[in-house]
Amino acid sequence: MILENAIKFHPTQSPRVDVAASCQGDPGQPCKVCLQIGDDGLTLSPGQLAQVWMPYYQAEKYHPGQVAGVGLGLSVVASLVWGVGGNVHV
Repeated sequence: MILENAIKFHPTQSPRVDVAASCQGDPGQPCKVCLQIGDDGLTLSPGQLAQVWMPYYQAEKYHPGQVAGVGLGLSVVASLVWGVGGNVHV
């Protein structure tokens, strides 16, 4: 869903996507995997960023040329990550 959104909301539908993974945690403890994903698409305002994990939230719904969707992509991603004890940040 993250990659689908990167394509869907990129001005030319061909984003440059960067993915980085790292192991974080204290020595001798199980590794906590940190996965960072970024793209060169449009940025969201602070107000929009505060709502991106809300089900049915669509940042672009008030702009011409609406994009198809119901606003569940990022909330599903968050639910899946939270379901395994992880955290998500924007």
